[in-house]
Amino acid sequence: MSDHDPDEDLNVQNNEFAGGVDQEQLTAEEKEAQIIKNLNSNNPQAPHNLCQFSFKERAYKVEQNADHLVFHINIDGHIIQKESDDHQDQQAYQEHKAKNDKMLLAKMNAEISKMEGGDPRKYRTFTN
Repeated sequence: MSDHDPDEDLNVQNNEFAGGVDQEQLTAEEKEAQIIKNLNSNNPQAPHNLCQFSFKERAYKVEQNADHLVFHINIDGHIIQKESDDHQDQQAYQEHKAKNDKMLLAKMNAEISKMEGGDPRKYRTFTN
């Protein structure tokens, strides 16, 4: 058993990657200082004094609650890569559905021709 602690490797700094041209050089005191930041869910772009007209009271009212919901990405549509498993699943589903639809239509046409008797071309048959 060795006395090597794997956490020691994390504490060793490689000076080669310590900073770049665009990085500010910090003193030892500044490097040791702890900076605590709190994250909140407030949207800085949301209006703080939103005013809307109230038809009920026939006056403008200041809204206290602003909508802080922000959509960072919103994609409409059904775009998937052809090589993905989702595409293969979708392709198999569509093939299975088309096969079942054709089988169902054939059964319906057979029943119609049985009920009406004779050639199914005389009657309206269902097609895909």
